[in-house]
Amino acid sequence: MFIIHTTVVVSTILSMVTCFFSIFTSLSEAYGLAFLMPSVFMIIYGLVYGPLIRKESIRLSAATIIFFSWLRCVIMPMFGIWSGYYQNMSAYATVDSTKKAILLLTIEQIAVGITLMIYSQGKRKRIERFATDLRLVGGIPAYLIFIVGAFAFFAVFGDISSIEFIIKPVGTGSRGGDTVDTGERLVNRVLAVALLVIFLIVVEKMRQADLFEEKDWHMTVALIFALLIVSIISGERRTAQVYKAFCTIWLLTRVFPQRSKTIVITIASLSVFMISMMSIYKFFNAFLHDSYATAIGSSNIDITWISKTLESYFYGIKMVAANVGFADIADLGIKNMFFDFARSTFGLSFFLKKYMLTTSEIYNSIRYSGSQSTGYLYSSVAYGYTYLGFLLSPLITIFNILTTLKLEDWLRRSRSLEMTYIFSYMFIRFAFGVFSNPAPLISTATTYFAITGLVVLAARPFGEKTPGKYLSQNARKYSKSVGSL
Repeated sequence: MFIIHTTVVVSTILSMVTCFFSIFTSLSEAYGLAFLMPSVFMIIYGLVYGPLIRKESIRLSAATIIFFSWLRCVIMPMFGIWSGYYQNMSAYATVDSTKKAILLLTIEQIAVGITLMIYSQGKRKRIERFATDLRLVGGIPAYLIFIVGAFAFFAVFGDISSIEFIIKPVGTGSRGGDTVDTGERLVNRVLAVALLVIFLIVVEKMRQADLFEEKDWHMTVALIFALLIVSIISGERRTAQVYKAFCTIWLLTRVFPQRSKTIVITIASLSVFMISMMSIYKFFNAFLHDSYATAIGSSNIDITWISKTLESYFYGIKMVAANVGFADIADLGIKNMFFDFARSTFGLSFFLKKYMLTTSEIYNSIRYSGSQSTGYLYSSVAYGYTYLGFLLSPLITIFNILTTLKLEDWLRRSRSLEMTYIFSYMFIRFAFGVFSNPAPLISTATTYFAITGLVVLAARPFGEKTPGKYLSQNARKYSKSVGSL
């Protein structure tokens, strides 16, 4: 903890000094208020974040939020100034919208600190311990029927070329892109659920075997299937690999807690390698080269590139300024916000898609002059500013935070393998996008919950009725008594 605190405090002080003295340089006047972000973060860290980190245990939600807050308020402004990336403004951003963006980000950070402080008090101060005795609640025969049907469905309607393994091929001359049509996405989702069910069945069988006699190979078999789940690439979204890695790690470390270190290191190592390769593929156009090594050799990574990449993915000043600049000229009413929420909810989206465009689609359509409706991100605080005004802008971020905290509570209390995986996927999606426009978070979470949950719900009546608690408490007693005869 000492290293964490030292790193945060030193980097924040350095960022404060950098941002303050940048006022006297040739930096664009639009960024003159940038020093407010690390300064306010330092105050919030001393009053809220620091005490939370010092506790014996901290909610994963809080840890993630604190990390992204530090990245946005401390590291990104400092890098933006060092690299000269803040010498100009992005498209649709003005001096006024950039100053507003800095103030919005500062106010948002205050709201985040207050929210975490209030949530950590009273009855909610106690963090739910992990529920014990996880087990498969669905019937295996029912799951096997679904698996056969899913593979048959994919064989008829799927495209095997859309599924890749560990690394994406180079030298193809063109990218596949992130965007796929609804039909292909549905087919791939059905296959993904089938593979997940296979993984869960294997984990359940290894769990049962381990209850009677602990053997390293039980965990190894489950770990191999977890690696297979993580190794499959569908599209170019690196976050999908992060989500699968987190979910498999979370599940296996709860089933085999005594082997947590091996599980974390193995899955995390594969995930880091895959994400690195996928990043090289996307950022350095590996598809145009004969090898990844050639792509890396032709790359031009510097601090400006790092600043630009961080801003693009983690909602920095320039991105929020562009969002605010768009909001100031767009004629969007509160009905657009309600439509976003409804359109992003699984089921309702099928009926509402033809009526209007979401805020993100409108924003991207304008920025790309109508050529595409996805690409640029829209931050939560800018989304709040667009529909709720300046003072109430943090409410959208607070909504994301409270949802993330509630999902973690459900995740900790879950006692089935199936719902543990589903809740972990929903949780990590919100945790990683806590500073994002909520529409894509709701869409991913509800779609995953509906499709995967429907399979679990259908298989549940065919599951064993024996309580998992009885099994876990008595299986080892039985194995020990047999061994002593």
